[in-house]
Amino acid sequence: MGNKLIDTLANIFNLRSGEGLATTLLFTHSVFIGIALTFLETASYSLFLTKFSGEFLPYAYMIAAGVTTFVGYVHTKAEDFLSFPRLLSTTLIVILVSLCALYLGLMMIDSKWTVLAICISYYVLTALFYLEFWGLTGRLFTLRQSKRLFSLIGAGETVGGIIAGFAGSVLVKFIGTGNLLVISVAAVLCCMVLLGYITRIFAGQIESPEEDDKEEEEDRSLSELLKSRYLRLVFCCASLSIFAYYFLDYLFYNQVESRFPNEDETAHFLGMFLGILRTLTLLCNGFLAGRLINRYGLTVGLLVFPTILAGGFFLAQLTYFKGAGVFFWMVVLIKVVDEVIRYTIEEPTIRILYQPLPTGWRLRAQTLVETMVEPVSGAGVGMLLLLITSWLPFKFDVIHLVYAMFVILGAWIFVAVSLRREYSNVLAKALREGKLVGGASIALQDASSKAVLHKGLRSQKSGDVIYCLNMLEEIGDTKLETYMIQLLEHPEPQVRRHAAKKIGMLGMNGALAAVSNLLEKEKIPDVVGAALQTLCALSEAESFEEVFSYIKNPELEIRKGAMIALLRHSGIDGVLAAGGNLNNLLDSEIPDERKLAAQVLGEVGISGFYRPLLKLLEDSDLQVRKAAIIASGNLKNPRLLPLLLKNFSEPAVRKDAVSAVVAFGESILPELEKAFDSEHHENSVRIRIIRALGRLRGERAVEILKKKMDFSEVEIRRHVLEALVSCRYRETDKGMITERIWKEVEDATWILSVLIDIGEDEDTSLLSRALKGEVEKNRKRIFLLMSMVYHPSEIRNAEINLGSSDAQKRSYALESLDTRVSQDIKGAVFPLLEDLSPAQRLSRLIRFRKEESSSRHERLKQILGRSREWISSWTKACALFTIGKISTMEFYDTVIRSLADPDPIVKETAIWALGCLNANDLSERLQPLTQDKSQRVAKYARFVVNSVGFASVPMGKGYLTRSGRYTADLFKNILLDEGERRARRCRAANILARFKGNAARNALMEALTIPDRSVRTAALDALVKGSFDIEGNIRDNISVLLHKESGDAQWILRSIVTFFPVRHSDRLIHALNQELNQSRKRMLSILTLLNQRKRELETLFYWYIHQENKTVPESVKKEFEALTSQLEDPNIRKMVIKLFKHRYFGRLSEVRGLEVYHEARNVERHLREIAFGSSIFSLSWSRICALDMIVKLNLSDCIPQLIEILEDADDIVRATAGWALFKLNPEIYKKYESRLINDMSPLVSKTAKQLKFETSQFSAG
Repeated sequence: MGNKLIDTLANIFNLRSGEGLATTLLFTHSVFIGIALTFLETASYSLFLTKFSGEFLPYAYMIAAGVTTFVGYVHTKAEDFLSFPRLLSTTLIVILVSLCALYLGLMMIDSKWTVLAICISYYVLTALFYLEFWGLTGRLFTLRQSKRLFSLIGAGETVGGIIAGFAGSVLVKFIGTGNLLVISVAAVLCCMVLLGYITRIFAGQIESPEEDDKEEEEDRSLSELLKSRYLRLVFCCASLSIFAYYFLDYLFYNQVESRFPNEDETAHFLGMFLGILRTLTLLCNGFLAGRLINRYGLTVGLLVFPTILAGGFFLAQLTYFKGAGVFFWMVVLIKVVDEVIRYTIEEPTIRILYQPLPTGWRLRAQTLVETMVEPVSGAGVGMLLLLITSWLPFKFDVIHLVYAMFVILGAWIFVAVSLRREYSNVLAKALREGKLVGGASIALQDASSKAVLHKGLRSQKSGDVIYCLNMLEEIGDTKLETYMIQLLEHPEPQVRRHAAKKIGMLGMNGALAAVSNLLEKEKIPDVVGAALQTLCALSEAESFEEVFSYIKNPELEIRKGAMIALLRHSGIDGVLAAGGNLNNLLDSEIPDERKLAAQVLGEVGISGFYRPLLKLLEDSDLQVRKAAIIASGNLKNPRLLPLLLKNFSEPAVRKDAVSAVVAFGESILPELEKAFDSEHHENSVRIRIIRALGRLRGERAVEILKKKMDFSEVEIRRHVLEALVSCRYRETDKGMITERIWKEVEDATWILSVLIDIGEDEDTSLLSRALKGEVEKNRKRIFLLMSMVYHPSEIRNAEINLGSSDAQKRSYALESLDTRVSQDIKGAVFPLLEDLSPAQRLSRLIRFRKEESSSRHERLKQILGRSREWISSWTKACALFTIGKISTMEFYDTVIRSLADPDPIVKETAIWALGCLNANDLSERLQPLTQDKSQRVAKYARFVVNSVGFASVPMGKGYLTRSGRYTADLFKNILLDEGERRARRCRAANILARFKGNAARNALMEALTIPDRSVRTAALDALVKGSFDIEGNIRDNISVLLHKESGDAQWILRSIVTFFPVRHSDRLIHALNQELNQSRKRMLSILTLLNQRKRELETLFYWYIHQENKTVPESVKKEFEALTSQLEDPNIRKMVIKLFKHRYFGRLSEVRGLEVYHEARNVERHLREIAFGSSIFSLSWSRICALDMIVKLNLSDCIPQLIEILEDADDIVRATAGWALFKLNPEIYKKYESRLINDMSPLVSKTAKQLKFETSQFSAG
């Protein structure tokens, strides 16, 4: 019987499961607020009208406006440093203390100023009550719930007002007017009890550690708001409404004062009046207001309300001359109408007006209206009333207020008409921009808003139409089906598709004929697919034949729609018909078809159809795999979990995999716990299991997470703490949390001491940053732990502000924590939070320090030997990197032990560090790791073992990644670095050939633009060796390079022919022939790349490069001709053939097209080109021979250029340039002798010293 009654009440009040307790408590809370405010209002006005004349009311209005504004400002500031529950309780405490103080003042002093304070307090305490109550209600219910429940909950205040109103009219005769405040105090105490109970049992909802809804980052300053014409009209309308309210309020109490001179009589009348008023408000709110707003929209609230008041005052003007009694009751009637319409119709209308505003503006605009516009208007009313009643030259009469009201109401109506018109424009704009997402439908039930939505359906923009249609669905528009059918004819395919799908989802059987018509004429595949699903959903088996005819349609979207329709709605026949086609898709070699199969299975959503997904979850195509993961989340079959967990390790799909697991719900929790405990899973998988648990929440998820708080690895522990806070977990054992915080502080103290001992220089800079990061992680874990015993929102705000660059915010955050955190935690934690250096922090944490200082080398060993429970793998990897930089055998055993570390990051960095310490031992030590269970480690170990000389290549810290791997970026940077030695750059190119990927290929292609031809040669060799794909733009770039190489070869030929008749040129000609051979070698490599015929390259190299004095066999010539035949430019082809035909330098003059003049000026020009840096000549030997000829020919004009190349990067060129300068002009050489002697290169220094010795010997002789 009891359960049946509860169910009946739930149906009547539209309550859903889990809402009953919160709704009952809040309704009761609202009742007590209504009781407190009604008794306060009755007492305050009764006492005020007795102690003061009604003419003093304007002063009360002005003072109340100022105090209310100030209290609102203080409340806003309190929000920044008080937690939400504490803010609520503090608000009620302020109300209670204020009422008690006012009552005691009334009883002990009985001064008229006490009465004035009571009157003013009514307005102030009303605002505080509403801030407390509606703030609490907003936290307990979502926007969707608020739409259903806020009217019911808010009705409690009206019920309380009715009770207090009628009771007060009786009680005042027995206890007196002043003692009504005692009942108000009692009601506030009841509110406090209820608040304490509510905040305790709903702590998780009230103390949410994170905000789900992020406000838009928009400029919401007052000046920016006032730029909006719409908001200016809203503010004016609200202001004029307040003017009308207070004018009528003054007139009403003026008449009450005249009619009831005794305070008890006044209180009796006001009690009855308020009781009747609250009753009418309740009836209007329950049976009339909603219907009027829904039917007539804003017209009722904006226009009808002031018009009715104008009519009432017109009648009041007529009755004024009929007698005081008739006029009094006419004013009472107007007051009743005003109060009822104001609180049941106008207030909801004003809330509707905020909805078209951007999200960030809504609350700001509402706050401005309630804390600035209304109080300031109240003060303005007070001043205007004083002007009318006291300062005008003629005698005041109440009829003057009636005349003033006509002016106010006329202005109000004018502004309301403008606002009504502007509202439609702003709402239409908001709908176009999608600004009403997130619960705005609460206020879109009125006819005005619906008209805008209906108009939006006629838009040509698909986004606008779909948005309006969704809003109409959400508010339950009665003509929704009609609009859906009409939209099947919309010109935009997206709209037709959306309407077709919605018709099927909502089961609109009346639209069946329209869907069939759409199917007959529709050409867009995805619209046809949606129509097929809807047709099957509405007609089920009757449409089987028609839908089946689409099952082999060539369009994938149509096939998808047909299969989903048959599998979901056509019973066993549909399953049999679609099953064969689905299997064909699953076995297809085309990824898009396998992806389609996964999407079909996901949209059908039948758990038993899970087996095909087992294969798709391991598909080589990541898009197919992603579709299968999403489908798994829809099917929710536990047998899919192992493969979903396997995808946790794949960066491209792991986010979708976590979301799919979360979609399973709490039923998957036991399986997740088993998977976490499994030894087969890496930490990356465990971390994502924890994140899934944090998103699932609930008591069972919390219990699992609590078991993992002591996990042996520090990174896992941090994620466990984050997940627990996300679950809103509160720990009752504060001592346990304090102990964990102390352990974190001890660990931070050890890290700080290590940080100081290792120092910070070039070798340790990366490790130093990692250690500072460890301290930050300690801080993070400490904040998470504190969030479990203190209010999470407070701790989170403090953490955010401590990370701010604003010193004032950081100071404010520390002060906030200082007032909340216990002394034992505060003393340990604050040194880590304050702006101190590591040394200062360590000095203040001396009681947590357990060991003395050590040397840098000892600290490095300690880091690598420290348990993973307290230090991350990244920090260990950085320590190994530092060891590699230091490169002393003292660390050999430490590095060897690190090769056995379970974390791949540490292993991989240890491999590199070992190479830095002892390259000869590298292969032997790494051989076991080539079979490591981590594929990443095994692959890297094999790569290092197979990369000859790799271990000796010094690596900059910028190339060490978080994964501990050395990517192609390392060798790319070495290759392209102009400051690197040529040998190292060529070696880097050679190693890049072992990387199979676009990054390595692109780096080598970029190297082909390097001026150094030796490096270019190495890059070309690497491209050939790496068998990279040469297509498209890359092929075009290589063809351009061939053109350049052939041009360079011609220039080298000219130089050779130029030097034939010149004395002392034999060595230079021989060097230039080597340059020409290098050019030929590069051209052969280019031809090989263009033809992708790597196999013939070695043969061609042998005959054309290494056997220049022997006749090339005819078979080799044919292979060469086959390579050149693919060249599109005939001129280039002829030039290349001739360059390879005339290989011996004695016959080079036979090459046609070379016109050379053997003038001295021409010889000098070629020598300068070779010696002083033309990119055509790359061999150091060529430059040295050219410098030798410059000396032999005594070309003194070259001295300025000789001085320039004393800075050349090539050691042997610098040494030869110094020698040449010495030979040409010893006096000039003397200026540079000291610098050359002190050169970093032993060769240059030795040459300079030898020249100095020869000079001294010559002088002595």
